[in-house]
Amino acid sequence: MFAITFHHMIVGIASGTGILMGICALLAWLGNFVSNLDDFQQSFDKTSLLSSILCFICMPLAIFLEHTQHLILVALQFYTINLFLVD
Repeated sequence: MFAITFHHMIVGIASGTGILMGICALLAWLGNFVSNLDDFQQSFDKTSLLSSILCFICMPLAIFLEHTQHLILVALQFYTINLFLVD
């Protein structure tokens, strides 16, 4: 019942963390060109790593929830067809 909602929520989290990962990696790379921003660069490196891990976890979960949604719909259609066949 809530598979579609959870799927869209996880897809939003995965895409948001993927965008955050890209922005933080770009800012960490740009920090290489400024010599006095070592803490800045390390902070964005850590943020990019953590967001990539979260994105890596959320993507298979979103795919699984999408397939779960389709399996539930197929099961409901099969159940309603069988109800008509019994009567």
